[in-house]
This record gives sequence, structure tokens and C-alpha cells, in this order.
Amino acid sequence: LQNPRVHTGKGYRDQGKAVRGCVGCGDMKERTEYSNNEWKKGPDSNICKECVLRYRKEDGKDAGSILLLGVEDNLFKSCFGKDEEWPCKLNTLSEDCSRDTLEAALSKPGLASVVFQDFECHYHRLRQYYRDGGFLVYFGIYGEFAAPGRLSRDFSLDWSFSAYTKHEYKMTAVASKYLGDGITEQQYTKANLLSAPEGDRLMVPKGMELQDWIDDHVYDSDEDDYELQVAQARSSYAKYCASLGRQSPLVLHESRNEGTIAYLGFVNGDGNIPAIVRDLISRKKKRSESSGDQGNAVTEIRCRGNRILGEISAPPAPCSYCRILSPK
Repeated sequence: LQNPRVHTGKGYRDQGKAVRGCVGCGDMKERTEYSNNEWKKGPDSNICKECVLRYRKEDGKDAGSILLLGVEDNLFKSCFGKDEEWPCKLNTLSEDCSRDTLEAALSKPGLASVVFQDFECHYHRLRQYYRDGGFLVYFGIYGEFAAPGRLSRDFSLDWSFSAYTKHEYKMTAVASKYLGDGITEQQYTKANLLSAPEGDRLMVPKGMELQDWIDDHVYDSDEDDYELQVAQARSSYAKYCASLGRQSPLVLHESRNEGTIAYLGFVNGDGNIPAIVRDLISRKKKRSESSGDQGNAVTEIRCRGNRILGEISAPPAPCSYCRILSPK
């Protein structure tokens, strides 16, 4: 009792030789083998200097990694690309992984995003990850009707399930902020669509041409009835455009004070879908070769809003559905 340290045989502690286990390699290492930032994370999260470098250089992919948490690995990669096609490393954790294992994965340097598809798999921790500024991605391949509502409630969004159908798509002005302007459209494909605010939509369906719409909705050859049906078709076309323009298979919300969350409604890997998803969730922004030419502030694509309402004395501005603003 007069000298409590006698029985240890170690003498007084030398701070520089303090030892901790690395959650990356599992080895016990001295204080000097950790950076100050990693040491401050504590024994449940710290990663040694050697592992930090290894994570950054692993497979020559300096862009970091993406965590697939409780996601059907083969299904995800069949839609969006095999490991070698990604610009960063894909790490997979099962839905029954331990909390310590998940914490270690979330603490890895260069983590670009976390993909999930199950609200039971460490969901509370994922919400905290979002509040801390992380990027969450919901893999909505199965089109669960209630999932967008759950996300809206838990992350203060205005999303709801809209439809499961086929369309051709075009990228929006919002998409250029996250994806650049290298890809502008997507071919005819099926997807789960959400109804979402304009600022959250990265891709919207291309609508039918006005004349095609009229041809599909006008049947009577009688002159008086024909004119009436044409007028009705024009009116319904405006509503159709407004409704269609609110739908999107790819939505993203970036909180001002918290993190970012995205919804992937794609059910296959048609056309540009794999490249779009890889660029988005790995945070790799691409631009076309002609992206430097931004002389025109507004480019109108198939702007039927004005055409329908052209008889109004003061022509309105193009509707949000058919207006695409070039990046400022």
C-alpha cells in the first residue's frame, strides 16, 4: 500500500509508450504510431498511421471508400458496376454486424457515403451519421411504398412514392452541381419514382410531345367536338407536364446544418445509370469537354408550357418541369 506500483513491475507510466489496439489491423501499437486526430478518437475507433495510408492507397484508389451496410452486394453491383468499375473501394458489412465493427467502418478516412436498404440495420446510428454531416444513400430497388415516407419523417424531407413505370429521362440543373454536365440524359428504362421538390430532383422524365398527346386524347372527327377535345387535351397536357415534372428516380437532399441523403430508385443498370450512380455516391464530379461554354443563362428543352398558354397576353415563364438552367 505504501507503493502501489511495486506489484506491477512496470514502474510509472511513460505517456509516449502508451499502447492501444488499432481497429484497422488489430495490432497493439504505441502512441507514436497514431496521429493526434486518431488517438483522440479513443480505443474503439482509432486507426494507426500505417492503416490510414493503406486505406488511402488500397488498390490504387485514393478516392476513399463506400460502405454497403446490410445491402445485397451482388444485386447492387449488378446494377451499378463491379468492384473494378468503381473509382473507390466498396466495403460491405452484413446487417448483423456488431456496433464496434460499424463504428470502425464509419471512422475510416475517406468514407464517401453509406448505402443502406433496411430500416432495422443500425438505423439509429445511421441517422446520427447523417446529423454529423455524413452522406446516406437509400437503395430503393424494391420500391417499398412506405420507405420514402419513412425517410421524409426521419430526415425532415418532402418525399413520397409516386410510381413504378418507364420513361426517358433528362438530368436537371440541380444534377450538374453533383455530377457535372458530362451526362445529360438516360434512355427509356423502368424505375421507382418519387414525388419530390424541384431542388431535390436530379433526373426527371421526358414528357410526350404536345401533338402526340393530342393524337392520343382526341377521337371525335366532328368539327365542333374536335375543337373542344383539342382544347381539353391542351389543358390536360399542362397538368400532365406539371405532374410528370415532380417525379424522379434519383433524388438528393442536402441539409444546410446536417448531412446529405439520396434515394436510388433504379431497378437495373441500363444506359448511363451505372455511371451516374458511381459518380454521385463516390462524389466524383464529371464535366463534358464543352462545359466551359456557358454563355446562355437558360436553355429551354421542349418547353411546352409557353406553347399551351401562348394565347395569354402576358406569356408566363417556362414551367419548372421543362426549364433547365445552365450552371452559373
